[in-house]
Amino acid sequence: SYLEQLTKPVRIIVTIPKKSDDPNIDQAYRDVTELLREYVYATETRPAGRITVEHIDVYQRPTETRQYALEENTVVFLSGEYRRVVPLGDLYTFKDRQREAFLGEQAFTAAILNVSNPEQKKILFLVGHGETEIANDTLRGLSLLSSNLRNRNFSIDTIDLARARKIPDGPDERPALIISVGATSRYDAFEQELLRKYLSENAGRLMLFLSPGVQPTGLEDLLYDWGLLADDVAIFDNAPASQTDTGGLILNGYWPHPLT
Repeated sequence: SYLEQLTKPVRIIVTIPKKSDDPNIDQAYRDVTELLREYVYATETRPAGRITVEHIDVYQRPTETRQYALEENTVVFLSGEYRRVVPLGDLYTFKDRQREAFLGEQAFTAAILNVSNPEQKKILFLVGHGETEIANDTLRGLSLLSSNLRNRNFSIDTIDLARARKIPDGPDERPALIISVGATSRYDAFEQELLRKYLSENAGRLMLFLSPGVQPTGLEDLLYDWGLLADDVAIFDNAPASQTDTGGLILNGYWPHPLT
């Protein structure tokens, strides 16, 4: 679906050698070549957004190596004046020093989006009220979320409304989405008004994850404007089949409901 929206040609240069004494390099060459063949095939009938791939030996073709500032074992994406380099280390995840998964599709798609459509939509995460930090939260997956959003050509940043006193509103800085995850203290009236203005005047989007037991949020009036009631209701199921040995809740099934 991303490739169908390409309006500019993208040239890809692969500098991974075809033959190597290192079996890991040989495997990387096969993984990269086979995947890029699919990208070429998917766009070969679309001249405006066609993807082409070229393999260059940095030692045998010094002119192109200097011209494109090439280094060995990289994949370089070019479109117009824009350039993106994906090193070999970005193409795999590792566990116990062993390759676990090939990430070529998300890395290559992100690079193609980056050079063919350099304009990035911005997503802001709210901070200042004990919200979960996106950079350090591996338990609930927020760091993985932010990484995946960046791979899809979104710009990720944080904002403390109490300090900033405004939400960026310029053409290149207005956020497409604001997210609040697990605030532990209430937002004040001024911050609520900033969010109300962002939603109503700028057709903004707000994604709000409320932590149980944190009431009031300070956003009750704003939520009510949109027909939302955020009651802090706790459900305790004391049936033996619904509890773990340590008192945790077991959910055996979900009834059809818009929430689930």
